[in-house]
Amino acid sequence: SIVVLEVHPDHRRIVHSWTTSRQQHKDRVKKGLTEENDFYSYCARKIRDLMGAFPTIHLAMDAQGGGIAVSEALHDPKNLSRGEVPIWPIIDEESGLHILEMCQFARATWLSEANHGLRKDFEDKVLLLPRFDPITIGLSIEQDKMANRTYDTLEDCVMEIEELKNELAMIEIKVTAAGREHWDTPEVKVGTGKKERVRKDRYSSLLMANMAARTKRKINIQDGYNIVGGFAHPTKKQEYNENDFIGPAWITEGLNGVY
Repeated sequence: SIVVLEVHPDHRRIVHSWTTSRQQHKDRVKKGLTEENDFYSYCARKIRDLMGAFPTIHLAMDAQGGGIAVSEALHDPKNLSRGEVPIWPIIDEESGLHILEMCQFARATWLSEANHGLRKDFEDKVLLLPRFDPITIGLSIEQDKMANRTYDTLEDCVMEIEELKNELAMIEIKVTAAGREHWDTPEVKVGTGKKERVRKDRYSSLLMANMAARTKRKINIQDGYNIVGGFAHPTKKQEYNENDFIGPAWITEGLNGVY
């Protein structure tokens, strides 16, 4: 699953969602809708296609399971088209684009901060979901017809975000015997004596994306230090201007003659 966030100075918007599975990939290969026979290369190509549609400054990906294979596919030379560069983790020293963050769901501290931060952002209306109504779905269908889209349509994207809302509504928080918080979907019966948990891939993607946006947001810092002055020379009296001293206001305002 992939979730795209549009980051603004005071809020973030969920603007795109996409999911796939091995079976869906096989069906598309049979129908000739994709030339990527390898599943992980197919996922990596989708990420690059979305990067072409959305100006991308950061990628967040699960460090376990299939996330490792997809991250390798992003810098595999055989998966690169003309003009593309390898995508590497931020801390890697290889040549390429270093915007990939590998998220550790096994780390209790990261998982707790990401989940509580996600809830807070929804409550504070810092993270926004798009409107869904008959007009929205009708317009998306008409735009797909005009663009002659047959798969990965705008209608699919609208419905994917609706499924994301369903997953968010089903998340349950529990505390283990060891005192560790655990977020998961409820179990459902799939047969006699068999239970499964509802999948939460869209929720997990949003969790990583929002956590990355929270930690990478801009921080206001003090103005850089500028050297002021010159060679010493004799003078009767020197008038200081407002730019002679730079630093915290409670010091510079007095030195620059405000008081």
